[in-house]
Amino acid sequence: MPFRYRSRASHATGSKRKMVANIVALGAISELSSIVSKKAIEAAVLARVPKGTEKLNRDALKAGMAAAKRIEKEWALTGRRHVGK
Repeated sequence: MPFRYRSRASHATGSKRKMVANIVALGAISELSSIVSKKAIEAAVLARVPKGTEKLNRDALKAGMAAAKRIEKEWALTGRRHVGK
């Protein structure tokens, strides 16, 4: 899924972007799977991130969720259920 390029400009720049790429992916996966509630995944992430990075990580989580929503909408419009050639 093309979350990497879709979320790059939305939440961080430089090394911070690399630092939260896993959280962006986690947000996207949690949005697509609906296994864990948004409240629970946010609480779990914030309980484990370094002090002082809570906002950065919360924003990254939300960016991943938003990217997943955009992809789902795109899939619905095009009839595609996967990304590829």
